Amino acid sequence: MRPAPEIVGIEFDWLAIDKEGRLAFFSTAGSGMAPKSAIDNRESLDAALLLIETPNWGTVHVWDDYASVGLYVYDWDLSNGVYRRLRVPAGSANRAPLASLKMVSGVPRVDCDFALQNDIRPEILR
Repeated sequence: MRPAPEIVGIEFDWLAIDKEGRLAFFSTAGSGMAPKSAIDNRESLDAALLLIETPNWGTVHVWDDYASVGLYVYDWDLSNGVYRRLRVPAGSANRAPLASLKMVSGVPRVDCDFALQNDIRPEILR
């Protein structure tokens, strides 16, 4: 499975909802796969992600920013061909943005449980 041509070589970040209704943030690292619905709705997903305060943008601590609003955080692991979970939602998270993020058009639903999935294979992201 290869990434869609529209996102090859660019940092494409997107959201997904699991079977329990939990939200996760995914970072393609310029080479990861993404569901067609996320790619087709990338403008609305980009706008939604701008609602999250990321004071640590440009550092490895940006993952903490996403976890602080209640998101699971996955980053593409090129050497293993999977999304690897880097963060779980922070215990004292400000969850205010979650409700609006779930309503963004194009947020794909995936058949897994983010609380139990350390790695996510691209096959389940269709």
